[in-house]
Amino acid sequence: MTTQWQHIIKTHQADYTRILAEEIGSVTSILDQTLSLMSLAALTIIYTALCFYLSPGLTVIAIILGFVLLLTTHPIQSLISHLGEKHLVATEKIFKLASDQIKGLKVIKSSGTEHRHNLHYAENVESLATEELSYYRLTSLTQFLHSTISALAFCVLAYIAYEMMNQDIATLMILALIFSRLMPQISRLRTYLQRTAYLEPSLNSVSALLHHLRSHQETGGVETTFDLSSGLHLENVCYQYPDGDEMVLDNINGSLSTNQLVALTGDSGIGKSTLADIIAGISLPTSGKIRIGDTILDENNQRSWRQYVTYLPQVPFLIESTVRENLNLLLPADADDDQLNRAIDLAAANFLHRLPQGLETVIGDNGVTLSGGERQRLQLARGLLEDRPVMILDETTGNLDLGTEDSIVATLATLKARRLIIMISHRPSISEFADQVFTLI
Repeated sequence: MTTQWQHIIKTHQADYTRILAEEIGSVTSILDQTLSLMSLAALTIIYTALCFYLSPGLTVIAIILGFVLLLTTHPIQSLISHLGEKHLVATEKIFKLASDQIKGLKVIKSSGTEHRHNLHYAENVESLATEELSYYRLTSLTQFLHSTISALAFCVLAYIAYEMMNQDIATLMILALIFSRLMPQISRLRTYLQRTAYLEPSLNSVSALLHHLRSHQETGGVETTFDLSSGLHLENVCYQYPDGDEMVLDNINGSLSTNQLVALTGDSGIGKSTLADIIAGISLPTSGKIRIGDTILDENNQRSWRQYVTYLPQVPFLIESTVRENLNLLLPADADDDQLNRAIDLAAANFLHRLPQGLETVIGDNGVTLSGGERQRLQLARGLLEDRPVMILDETTGNLDLGTEDSIVATLATLKARRLIIMISHRPSISEFADQVFTLI
């Protein structure tokens, strides 16, 4: 939540889901086993001390045999670690494939290629299953070998104790009882080491992502008051994505005045949305600066500036809940019905009142029960509930018919007296309502 945006988007969304849903379980498993190992170590020390009290020489031999048992399985550790890496790769593919197929399910069905995608998914599941089975086969084999060698070792110890060290039967019985409790502890230690080796790639994956996110944190920020009375100014603004080869924005200059509706236009891919992200304080320029009055927008006041901006992206952010919950989703406190109704009217979203349960209607995942235009109007109504001095609409009316769009833009034009409104659009009609047209070339 507090990482710089340009570094968040470098990771596939499915990787975040995988780590939160899958790899965290691996971390928890290792933590649980580590805590168990602490109690295991305490018990092992107690058993060893008892054995040493009864027969120091025999105990030393037993300890040496125990270490030998662990060393015999050590060469397998690297193989298990390799299987863990293959398992992680297979899991990554499953999560990415599932995420991509769910997002594209409508297109997949419309193209009639469900069978092909099912087969592709099944192939990846089979690959994951193969790695899982390889791990369990290997651990089962080592368990068998460990049990066999342990039994042989105990027989050797018993022979040495009885024939060579002249231990009495009572002492042998006590040693047998203690060793029968000690050997399972050694087996548990072996299992722990193997499980850790198998999950090590997962642990490294979680650690690497945490390190990446933590090393690109936004600063805590300084509470800053911005004065928009003299406008917002772009001064030689340049932007390049991390690890990118080309500038997305190159020496952008201009001034945006308050109490105006500004149309931000330009060819597709020219960088309009990127510039909107920078103006909204989501990203910062690679070079150049954004000046609000006399205040330069930087990493120290970036988060404060966002409180001045209402940002409506191209794809509406909606959740599987009621209309009311979606309208209140980004507000510090729920709006009352009068405020909701006013925003709905301004956004030409009166269809919301005609839904089966009105504002209590559940709209499905990502608003799936609504049309594209309805989702945009719902998002616009939510944006109008935020009384902030800057509003940025990134193709927010793109799915509306021209008549509805003109009506909404005309309404927004009446609201500019209290805010700066920036509309990104390809439609020429937007420019007719604009006080200023800012074109990227």
